[in-house]
Amino acid sequence: MTKSQKYSESLTSFAAILEGEHDETSVMANVAAFLKDTFGFFWVGFYIVRGDRLHLGPFQGPVACYSIAYGKGVCGTAWKEKRTIVVPDVEEFPGHIACSSLSRSEIVVPIFRGTEVVAVLDIDSTQLSTFDSTDQEYLEKMCRLISSAEYRVQSSGVFHPDSQSAPCTHHPAPQLNPICAIATSQGGAIGIIRISGKDTISIVDTIFSSPTNKPLSTALPNTCHYGTISDSSGNLIDEVIVNIYHAPHSYTGEDSAEIMCHGSQYILQTIIQQLCLNGSTLAQPGEFTKRAFLNGKMDLSQAEAVADLIASSNSANHRIALNQMRGGISNKLKTLRTQLLEITSLLELEIDFSEEDVEFADRQHLISLTGTAKEEISQLLNSFKAGNALKNGIPVAIVGETNVGKSTLLNQLIQEDRAIVSDIKGTTRDTIEECASIQGYTFRFIDTAGIRKTDDTIESMGIERTLRKVSEASIIIMMKEPGVPYPDIHLSDHQTIIQIENKTDQFQALTGKGLDQLKHQLVTTAHMLTQCESDVIITNLRHIEALRRAEEAIERTLTSIHSQLTSDLIALNLRDTINHLSEITGDITSDDTLHNIFQHFCIGK
Repeated sequence: MTKSQKYSESLTSFAAILEGEHDETSVMANVAAFLKDTFGFFWVGFYIVRGDRLHLGPFQGPVACYSIAYGKGVCGTAWKEKRTIVVPDVEEFPGHIACSSLSRSEIVVPIFRGTEVVAVLDIDSTQLSTFDSTDQEYLEKMCRLISSAEYRVQSSGVFHPDSQSAPCTHHPAPQLNPICAIATSQGGAIGIIRISGKDTISIVDTIFSSPTNKPLSTALPNTCHYGTISDSSGNLIDEVIVNIYHAPHSYTGEDSAEIMCHGSQYILQTIIQQLCLNGSTLAQPGEFTKRAFLNGKMDLSQAEAVADLIASSNSANHRIALNQMRGGISNKLKTLRTQLLEITSLLELEIDFSEEDVEFADRQHLISLTGTAKEEISQLLNSFKAGNALKNGIPVAIVGETNVGKSTLLNQLIQEDRAIVSDIKGTTRDTIEECASIQGYTFRFIDTAGIRKTDDTIESMGIERTLRKVSEASIIIMMKEPGVPYPDIHLSDHQTIIQIENKTDQFQALTGKGLDQLKHQLVTTAHMLTQCESDVIITNLRHIEALRRAEEAIERTLTSIHSQLTSDLIALNLRDTINHLSEITGDITSDDTLHNIFQHFCIGK
């Protein structure tokens, strides 16, 4: 059987799977499964237009890119140029974004609503030159069948409006299955349950009753509703207030609801059970924020900041997390990335006109811009020391000979009898660590074994650990008694030393006298230690690794410029820098350069 005959025979079956289906997600899922099963394609999936990006819809095959920008890769280009694109060898397509390293050839067919592209069908093969004009002809027929007048999904989704409708470029992404979870901690007077996803409001309607008996599905979005929740037998569970939100104007970008009830764990768990019985499933850790990221409500660095904000234990941590969540890192990287893309576009333009020996990117400007980018990346890297200290606590080692009051001081600083205090020398034989917050800074205090010469094997091991902890601390509180010298230990230049003479009229660890002055010194030192040149502070290890790779790439760029290498090699290193910066925000790490060229230049001039 020829390829044409197989396609022709499959059209009847293809039309049959669409009949009676009224859900756009099911349509795309059925089509993807049908094409993969019938023709054995390696990867079949849909990308749906939402704003200025394509978002991944139902697919069959390996995990793929979740989002693709306008004009980027094969899918983005098919959307931009409003035509089917057949690619015999994906490696030869500029800016190709592969769903798998096994992909070798590809065909992308746009799906139209009137004159506007609303989605694309993407099919990949593991063989070169798999697709030809026959594939194009029949796949275009199938896509027309999906959006034709004879078949429209009667929902608020992609394919419903008539072909004569006014063009629209904003479409909500297909909503995922509903999830629910308790959003508040135990023990409070009020508990909150969060629900998000497809059919969320109708699911809540099955267990919620208002005094007016009006269903939530008829209510306006962003409204609160008083009522009761009952089980399937009509037994009252609790009186509640329900907030409802419609996509895309919610935290997750999906239809969402919040149920506020009394804080009893029994009530909360019973409501969760009723939601699950009516179609919802329990959410995985972080799944609401993950959906917010996937739906473009926030980038990856902002999503990570949500967890940091929840975990913040002092004003400094709160301030950093809030700044990151509100786009502090994102905006900084966006500005830097835009500058690098601009100069990369000029270099790419030189490649296109290489035979004419023209130079669009002024090399002095290129050196200046690249050098500035390197400085900004270095500042962000240097901010991690301060950020790590603020996030995890500034390490403070309390050091001195035996019985000078180190453990007593620790207990005073943390307001707890954490360390054993005794007149017997060598009581503390290991390090003890405890955190305390002082005026917005978290300090990680380390009580150490007394430093002295000893034949006791266990005490000697404790002293060795003391010396290791001292080397790791940012602040050293050096303690002594009157008439006794401070211990002679090696300290580095980056460590700040605070000397205390205990058991005097000025300072007494036992009574707390002089403790306020010590705290003031600690806060002053912490303020100096956490100052950095950058107005954005990095606290995330993933960000640091990406920044280090970006710094290496920008250094290679500078070397290639000074070595007078060709434009394509310079541009390659710049693209590496851009991609590593994009890893932080979760953008697709591929080339935006061609789109940037046509946006800023008229190629005919």
